[in-house]
Amino acid sequence: MIGCMDESRIETRGLMPLAADLATIDALVNPDDLPILVAYLHSIGARVFFRFGSPTDRRRQPFCTYMTATVEGAVLSDVLLHNLERHA
Repeated sequence: MIGCMDESRIETRGLMPLAADLATIDALVNPDDLPILVAYLHSIGARVFFRFGSPTDRRRQPFCTYMTATVEGAVLSDVLLHNLERHA
């Protein structure tokens, strides 16, 4: 074991721990299934397609922002970016 990672156990198990997730991906039959997959992957902590946050240098932006959205079932809607003025 190196550090906190048991490499020999990882090598022994191979892809077995991912089998259920890979089967879910493999079960996709058309593009309409993609939102369901994205919702599932987000539910297990995988950041696929998008993530909330700003990759820009926030110190140079004229205002701070935050995002709100509505999620119902596997549908994301009402995505809004809100601006907050910076305090002097």
